[in-house]
Amino acid sequence: MSLNFSLHSFPNSSLVFEVALHLSHDFVYDEIVPDKESKDDLAKLVSNYKECFKPISKRQTQLVPEILALFPQLIDPRSKRDQADPWIIAMVLEIMENISLFGKESDFIIVST
Repeated sequence: MSLNFSLHSFPNSSLVFEVALHLSHDFVYDEIVPDKESKDDLAKLVSNYKECFKPISKRQTQLVPEILALFPQLIDPRSKRDQADPWIIAMVLEIMENISLFGKESDFIIVST
């Protein structure tokens, strides 16, 4: 099945970044926003929010093996491409650890394709 997605279907798509905090990793940004090719609508939108894409932390490198031990189906070991799902989950877990240290509560939604 092929999914055709266009930001033209969502005239206020930039609100997605303005209403809530969105985070991902640098390598996800690099995959969405090409250096030299012409940018599609998603790349044009995302390129305005580079600050939402962070490097992998030391804590995340500790969490990813634990995540994959519990959920090995998150990645395809034969794939040559970076696979962001375990890293994004690790990022959210790290954020949740830091928030819980200070007594705040928050909801998190992980979106992946």
